Amino acid sequence: MSIVNEAVFIEKKAGSLVVHNKSLKLPARTTLEDIAASLPIEDYDINEHIKALSGKQAEATEFEL
Repeated sequence: MSIVNEAVFIEKKAGSLVVHNKSLKLPARTTLEDIAASLPIEDYDINEHIKALSGKQAEATEFEL
């Protein structure tokens, strides 16, 4: 498993797909605070996720030396 700050894990559960954003048991983690730990693939929007990550990155760049 690679060490990164942002990783989602997609799991097939009972015939449907579930996207995990945060999990202690799965390789899923995020620095975003206001994001669901898990949600059905139908409710997951990768474009919205990328926008949230881009906004977080913009906040971090103001603290660069």
